[in-house]
Amino acid sequence: MAIPFHKIKGTRAAVEQVLARFHPLLTVVEWWETSPKRDPHTLEVRANVLEICADFLTQDTAEATIRDVAAAKPLRAHFDFVQSLETQAAIYTGLRCRSPGRRR
Repeated sequence: MAIPFHKIKGTRAAVEQVLARFHPLLTVVEWWETSPKRDPHTLEVRANVLEICADFLTQDTAEATIRDVAAAKPLRAHFDFVQSLETQAAIYTGLRCRSPGRRR
């Protein structure tokens, strides 16, 4: 197991492999995938709190994730561990018009 990991160490695949050991819904977002784009050689490890149970997102787990990602990421890359609350909503609007000359 160690030799195959060291062959990919320093790549996105290595970071994703580390994250998969902790939780399958942890994601990697690299600098060029964000809007607006971040500084080159930066990445985010994202944990959506609506999808990942609160029991998992403890300080100990966050620290262990950060430690292991730091060991797997490219040396020149910097990263943030981001716990996000992402929601989607739909807004429905309606409009009722009457002609000004007509009254009921």
